[in-house]
Amino acid sequence: MNHETIPKNIRGIASQLLLCMALAGIIDQAGAAVTVSTKPTKNIACNADYVCTPSKTDAVLNATDLANMLAVSSVVISTSPAASPIATDIVIGAPVTWSTASLLTLDSYESVTVKSLMTVAGSGGLDISTNDGGDGGSLSFGTKGSVTFANTADTLLIDNEPYALVSSPADLAREIAGNPSGHFALAAPYDAAGESFTSAAVPRCSPAFSKGWAIGSRTSPFTMPWPAIRRRCSRMSARAENCTTSN
Repeated sequence: MNHETIPKNIRGIASQLLLCMALAGIIDQAGAAVTVSTKPTKNIACNADYVCTPSKTDAVLNATDLANMLAVSSVVISTSPAASPIATDIVIGAPVTWSTASLLTLDSYESVTVKSLMTVAGSGGLDISTNDGGDGGSLSFGTKGSVTFANTADTLLIDNEPYALVSSPADLAREIAGNPSGHFALAAPYDAAGESFTSAAVPRCSPAFSKGWAIGSRTSPFTMPWPAIRRRCSRMSARAENCTTSN
């Protein structure tokens, strides 16, 4: 018996059963995500308030469509159960740039993965939430994934924590020293080619060190991918002489 010969009511019951099993954790719903892509938008709807939620597990939001919405309004992409129980994750799989004051919110039931460049070119911001209803999710970056802010006054929130943006490792170290309990991030990749350091750019191995995040690619001698600075301070200190960090 093939799919076409299965009665519609049986197929409907089976689909509902699979969904319930996935939500209960009985089966793995890996791969169920909203993906921002160069492909045409499908299986996702955005309401009048620009809140976008999936209708199927393989939802796609075209990157140009997203940029056009951000040109006129803040946008929310949500997979949290309050909005939709269909997909669990959010994946940025194509470059996204906006130059307005709009805030892009990525509200994920579990994980957010950035695989491409995101650029906040104006006075807008980015708000990322993971595990909004789920657990075991995380914020992660692919080899080509990064986030760049044009202005240090732009908004960055991660799991409801506001981050102060800084423009250099020296500023990062100064901010951490002044506020050890704060949250900080480099606003853009920082190229320290030609600069000399006699000690680590963020010198102290203190609890505050894990509060500093860097946003960037892996191309320049002192560019630190966003998650890299959260590695143990000893790794960075050990390599302070040639100004590199280890993943």
